[in-house]
Amino acid sequence: MYATMFVMNAVEFYVKKEKCHFFHKPCQGCLDGMKDGLYLSNLFNLPSLREKCLKWSAKHFKQLWATKKFCMQRKEIHEECYNTVASALCKGNVTSVMLDTDALILKIDTVNWGLPIAPIVHKLMTSCMNNIMINFVQLAKDKSFLQIFQGIGCRTDLVESLIEHIMRNLTIENACSLHIGGDLLLNKASREKWSENVIGILKALGNRITSYILNNYHGVLHTEQWQMLSSEYRRYIQQNTLCVGDVKRKPRRKPILSSSMVNLR
Repeated sequence: MYATMFVMNAVEFYVKKEKCHFFHKPCQGCLDGMKDGLYLSNLFNLPSLREKCLKWSAKHFKQLWATKKFCMQRKEIHEECYNTVASALCKGNVTSVMLDTDALILKIDTVNWGLPIAPIVHKLMTSCMNNIMINFVQLAKDKSFLQIFQGIGCRTDLVESLIEHIMRNLTIENACSLHIGGDLLLNKASREKWSENVIGILKALGNRITSYILNNYHGVLHTEQWQMLSSEYRRYIQQNTLCVGDVKRKPRRKPILSSSMVNLR
């Protein structure tokens, strides 16, 4: 037993020193060696080492995932590294992760050896955009997030992709908060004279959300976020919606039919 523990400790120290360089800032040696760190920590069942490897790989994913050796790793390792980054997303880091992911997409989409890693990179971008939707109101007031909409750091292409993603994923539950966030951005854009392209994109988002709320008035009316909307906007929706009926009655969810019942229909 003691011999086994000695071997395990020796392997762990060897990986930390020779392959991971004690997890310092990325250099070519540890970027190349991290694939061995992930593999050996799993092979020898070294959870502490594996956790450190995953944490380091998540922190420096922009550099690590762009290496040919990492792209050639097994799909399971790719997924585990993706999960580590995605599970740590929050309003405090989602903007920087999205920008790093966008830069990574531009690089791997231009080389054939980047094909194995492409699915999880694009999946990470989707996770970033989903997280932004959840925190849209707070992020609309965040300086780092606002930089992609204005000034030197303006990224019209990325803004357009984000807004298109939001439009495709509107729901009864998120429509009100997305309207509030979009309205905050549009008001700031008008005051500070952002580019016409960005203002046009934000106006298109506002029109799409308003159209969605008008068409789903009964459902949106019964969400907690409805009361967060301004009284003026709520009045506009109430006066212009084509939805009629008992607004006090909460809409029922459509039943999920079994395959046999679907066939009968």
